[in-house]
Amino acid sequence: MLTLAHRDNFLLYNLAGTAGVIIDLAHTKDLAIHPAGSGPYRVTGFSPGESVDLEASPAAWHQRPQVHHIRFSYYADPTSETAALLSGDLDVVTDLAIPQALSRFSDPKRFTVLRGTTNGEVVLGLNNSVTALSDRRVREAILMAIDRQGLMDIVTNGQGSLIGSMVPPTDPWYTDLSRRWPYNPDRARQLLREAGYGHGLTLRLRVPTLPYATASTRVITAMLAKIGITVVTDELEFPARWLDVVYTRADYDMTVIAHVEPRDIVNWASPDYYWRYRNPAFTALVDQALTGPADQSTARMRQASILLADDAASDFLYLMPKITVARAGITGLQRNAATLSFDLTGLGRSADDPASASVAPPHRVRRQPADRLPHRLRAAQPAARRRRPGDARHQREPIGGRGAARAAGPGPAVHGALSGLAVADADRRPGSLRDHRRADRPGHRLPAGGHRLAGRRRDGRWPSWPASRSASTPRCTAAGRAAWRSRRPPRS
Repeated sequence: MLTLAHRDNFLLYNLAGTAGVIIDLAHTKDLAIHPAGSGPYRVTGFSPGESVDLEASPAAWHQRPQVHHIRFSYYADPTSETAALLSGDLDVVTDLAIPQALSRFSDPKRFTVLRGTTNGEVVLGLNNSVTALSDRRVREAILMAIDRQGLMDIVTNGQGSLIGSMVPPTDPWYTDLSRRWPYNPDRARQLLREAGYGHGLTLRLRVPTLPYATASTRVITAMLAKIGITVVTDELEFPARWLDVVYTRADYDMTVIAHVEPRDIVNWASPDYYWRYRNPAFTALVDQALTGPADQSTARMRQASILLADDAASDFLYLMPKITVARAGITGLQRNAATLSFDLTGLGRSADDPASASVAPPHRVRRQPADRLPHRLRAAQPAARRRRPGDARHQREPIGGRGAARAAGPGPAVHGALSGLAVADADRRPGSLRDHRRADRPGHRLPAGGHRLAGRRRDGRWPSWPASRSASTPRCTAAGRAAWRSRRPPRS
């Protein structure tokens, strides 16, 4: 039973995430390397900096997964990741890191491309405690000096969405505010003159060393120069240096970072957050949405998002795109990333997928080693069994799974090596504030040890899986992400 100090209209939503994960008290020792839970998958192998192997849990209480075995692989270089998908070493990349590479996947006979939205608001954060930026006219001038559509065209090849506030379209209180501050450099110059900066203004733009942030910096610097603002740029190593200088000490004027936590607009109600934004009217609306009548909560949050935009608290540049690229025939992929989870249970393969007629050679199981960077988590999964001539029992043949093998009759089940499934871990989007999770928190790391996928041997026989398997399962999502997360006031 939960006893609350006050009404909490966000409680059920928060409990549906990692905050609501129930931990078995008999399995609380060393959860960082021995995850325990009742999810659809269990961890069977972990090679630090290289891969994580998952196996469908026979004790899954919800929908039984169609894919029996999945491998997540680390890719430090997005170019190598793209090449792996083109060569067939991967089947799916759910978060394409290089939107400029989309043209290479234009053949519908080979690839399927899904475009959706995320929670990743890319924000030109303004330090509201800085003297110049505490003047709303200066903030308005900055917002009207930046052509956000032009910036997005350069940085993401036009992929993404303009939002105008800290709310993605998947939130119930979303309102399209992208036209609230239109590009108008003439009006921006006038506002600067009215604020007393007609002869110029110098601001520090301290950004993390991340591709989207550094690319945005070049565009922003050029645009602000046209209205008389000189930008002094400083690229800080991410995460350690940026977190110390900007996030912790607020020693900056402007910065660019992606916030990927769901419904993180409430962070603006915390005056000590690194934006140093203080607006009692905004804070009151958020409090009313949280503790007031439930039927008024959405309306209060909508009012708060409009107020935040009208006050020019910061410049909400764009929403990160959700670009999923899959080999033709792979089904059950989610289009939008509305939560921090990636649902693997719906993955399957259409009956007309040509790849279902053959099994890939064993060497395709292997994955290219990468640097030990946790934020490019990718996955590979084994292939479906070889489709036998005349086998028409299933209009839709799963990629793998014991249930599918039994229904189809005797024969080897899910031992072939598919060309891989690459699944991005939404909880650790590269360059987001979600990236700085400490590795020593419970449930953050996965168990050590190795586990290779079994492939068909040269003699044509099917080897059996290793007898030693981990009895534990991921506590929350397919990547075994943490189940610790405390409730609001949240952080991005």
